[in-house]
Amino acid sequence: QGLASGSGTGSGVNPLLPQDTILPDADLPAIQMDASKKNPRLEITLASASAYRGGVIRVEGRASYDNGKPLTDHPIDVYIAPTGARGKDSRGLGRATTNADGSFRQDFTIPSSIGVAIYEVYLSSQPDAYYNAALSD
Repeated sequence: QGLASGSGTGSGVNPLLPQDTILPDADLPAIQMDASKKNPRLEITLASASAYRGGVIRVEGRASYDNGKPLTDHPIDVYIAPTGARGKDSRGLGRATTNADGSFRQDFTIPSSIGVAIYEVYLSSQPDAYYNAALSD
């Protein structure tokens, strides 16, 4: 699955996330990777199995690069998308920042306006001066 850049416009926009952000939607145009930058790896290590609209889910994850080196103090955007939709119609839940060991643990509120369905959790990180953009599997 490639990284996609989105405008952040539409009813699913979370004001806590940047308006020009890396979205998990595989149908959006792919972004270009810079060969001079490192490629982060984002993984979800734990996510609540269920949540209700207006409730919270706990998401835990890890960001690393170069075969496991922790990516410290790195912003990670958390999304949910309908299961099987390849990230389409994703909704931003908010942003976490990694600790010294590259991990994060944070609770996110599920929007009360979201439809009742089964969702997948995605992580993304924006490109910066040292790292390319990244998206969890």
